[in-house]
Amino acid sequence: MRSLISTIAIAAIVAFLTGAVHGGFMLVLVIPFLIVWLLRSAWTMYRHRERRRLLAGKIAIWIATILVVALLHRYYATEARAEADAAIRAVVAYKNQHGEYPKHLSEAGVNNGRWHVGYGVDEHGPWLLYPATFVVFEVWRYNFLSERWEYLRD
Repeated sequence: MRSLISTIAIAAIVAFLTGAVHGGFMLVLVIPFLIVWLLRSAWTMYRHRERRRLLAGKIAIWIATILVVALLHRYYATEARAEADAAIRAVVAYKNQHGEYPKHLSEAGVNNGRWHVGYGVDEHGPWLLYPATFVVFEVWRYNFLSERWEYLRD
C-alpha cells in the first residue's frame, strides 16, 4: 500500500483539476504522459514478474481516475443540455401563447440555474446558449429558426 500512496495522491490531484466543470480540457495535457507511462509499465511488467502486482494496482488507479473524470463530464454535459432544453421548451411555449418571443428568459418563467443558460433576441432572431462543460470559453448556441444546436469554439 505504501508504494501506491504517490500514485493515489497524483491521481487525486489530476481528478480534482480535470474533474471540475470546464476543466476537462486539461486531460489533453495528462493523457500523453499517461500513455507513455502505461507503455513503460507494460514493458516492466513483462520483464519483471515481481513488479506486476504493484504496477497492475497503479494502472487500475489511473484507469479508474480517467473513467471517473470522463463519467463526471458526461454527467455535466447531460445536465447542462437538459437545463437548456427546458429553457427552449419554455421559450417556445411562450411564443405559442403570446405570438412573439420573450425578451428575457424570466418572462418565459425560467430562472437562471446552475448551468448559466443565456438568452436574448437580436436582429437575427432569438438565441439561447450555455457554456460547454468540458472546455472553458466555448458555448453551445441554439438557433430557434433552424431548431438546431451549434457548437461555438473560442
